[in-house]
Amino acid sequence: MMKEVLKYRNQIYGLCAIWIVLFHIQRRLGVPDVPVITPLMKMGNAGVDVFMFLSGYCLCLSFKRNSDLRRFFKKRVMRVVVPYVVIAIPYLLYKAFVLQHSMPFLYQSGTFFADLTGLSFWISGFQTTWFVHAIIAMYCFFPLFFHLISKGKWATGALLAVTYATILLCAYFLPNYDKNAIALCRFPVFILGIIMAYYNWDVPLTRRTLIISFIYVVLFIWVFPTKEFMSEHFENGYAALFLFFITMVIPLMILMAKLVGKAASGINRTLLYIGGLSLEIYIIHVMILNILRDCSIIGNQTVMTPLKGCLLYVIVITLAIVLAQGFSAFTNRFLIKDSIKT
Repeated sequence: MMKEVLKYRNQIYGLCAIWIVLFHIQRRLGVPDVPVITPLMKMGNAGVDVFMFLSGYCLCLSFKRNSDLRRFFKKRVMRVVVPYVVIAIPYLLYKAFVLQHSMPFLYQSGTFFADLTGLSFWISGFQTTWFVHAIIAMYCFFPLFFHLISKGKWATGALLAVTYATILLCAYFLPNYDKNAIALCRFPVFILGIIMAYYNWDVPLTRRTLIISFIYVVLFIWVFPTKEFMSEHFENGYAALFLFFITMVIPLMILMAKLVGKAASGINRTLLYIGGLSLEIYIIHVMILNILRDCSIIGNQTVMTPLKGCLLYVIVITLAIVLAQGFSAFTNRFLIKDSIKT
């Protein structure tokens, strides 16, 4: 199964990026209750878990070939931190100095610094760029995770136990846990990716596996876990939902790999292109939605007509892809010419 997944890794990234963008747009704009489509869009944040799993898996494969830490962190900085900083600075300047124009300069500067570095996410729950700060934290912990997993299955089990215990403790003692859970509860799926790569665990891609995966994903998306469902059964429904996503990652990747493998060449090339810009698209589309909200273009779903909603879907997705291509071209040409993307 993982051979197929790795073969179509960038296409799967592209598919997940589209799914996540649609998820965020429908949360801001709202969508009519369309059978099949609406539940699928509402579960689009599961695409993040696929990103996290594949990040852990591919990092492990790369680290097994070359464990030089300096090289490892340089590549992560070039691939994630540099594009993020280039994209985030204009928006965060706008947020700090335009939206907060009446505040003292020192306060504005502090807000800008805290947002850019991720302090505002971990301390006060500012979520616009949470994904980047979460993945940076995972990259920082990766050498430790890899080292513990390499010590054997007992150490691996201890790592998972400590990870879940830490998440549980944070739920009780972290003031903004309801905001930070979106990142903290993704650590287990990242670690799962590392474990599967290190021990070469795999799932055979058979017809039976496909059928079981299809049934499970259908039940997961259209029947079982919504935030409301989880809230009825768990104290923190949102966090429980994220942890439940782990169970869907492998079935979802099996279906995605098969779907991409059967797709027409034009669709395949499009997904490959979007997958290559997935990080940039993720960051940019959230910022676009925030600016539209700040300008009162979105936010009041009671006056959102179907035509206006469809038009905004097209505009946000198109603009995100165009800007992502522009920022990517800029960073590749002027800032990371000699970096190798993984």
